[in-house]
Order: sequence, then C-alpha cells, then structure tokens
Amino acid sequence: MEEVLELHPRQIEILKKALPFLAKLGFEIEPFGGKAFVIRALPSIFHDENPVTVIRQFVDETEAGKAQTHLKDAPEGVAAMIACKRRSVKASDALTLPAMQSLLEQLARCQNPFNCPHGRPSIMKYSLPDLEKQFKRKP
Repeated sequence: MEEVLELHPRQIEILKKALPFLAKLGFEIEPFGGKAFVIRALPSIFHDENPVTVIRQFVDETEAGKAQTHLKDAPEGVAAMIACKRRSVKASDALTLPAMQSLLEQLARCQNPFNCPHGRPSIMKYSLPDLEKQFKRKP
C-alpha cells in the first residue's frame, strides 16, 4: 500500500512533529516532496480504513485543537485519540451479547474505566428514583 497525502504548510509541521511517534504506533509515513507525504503502512487496527482519511483526520483534529486528551503522556494521548475516534463502537453498531460482555471485561481492565481519553464518561450511574423520574413514573 502506498498512498500520497498533500497538506498545507501548517499541517505539514503538525505531521512532521508527530512522525516519530506515529512510527512507534505502526504508521509508516515519509515526506514525499514539498507538500506531500507517502503513507506506506498503518497499524493493523486500520486494515479496512482509507490511509489518507485516517491521517488527514488526525492532522485536521490536531490543527483544530481537538486532539487534546486527558492523558499525561503525549504518545499515549495520540494513540488513545486515534483509537477512540476511529475504532470505537458507535451507537448504530449491532453487538452480540458475548461482544458486549467482552467490552465490559476489557473496560474493567482499563486504568481509568470511567472516562474515554477525551474525558467523556464511559460509565454512568442512575438510581432507581432517577430512572422513575426519567420515565415519568414518579414526580
């Protein structure tokens, strides 16, 4: 696989800065002339993704300041952001009961199972009175 990605000057600097650590994650990206980069490989979790789309989204979000995470270590932050954005289970995804159980087991093994890398809650607790109010069973 070889895909060419062209970026504007600010994005070029963002990607150049991230290259060493994207390489540690399994990305193979090299400068390819003035404004271009060649993407030679992606981590296996992206096997069915368009390489240009993955890297462009990463650069766009980094440029817009959306690639911020609540993790202290920058490499872990980038890895978490990429995984969270691209490979997470979406609301419309159909899951089997074993898949749901597996996700809960994996979540339980996380260092912080209560929030995603962006700080959004992954677990919420509702009391019975809260649920009754929500479904208009109690005032």
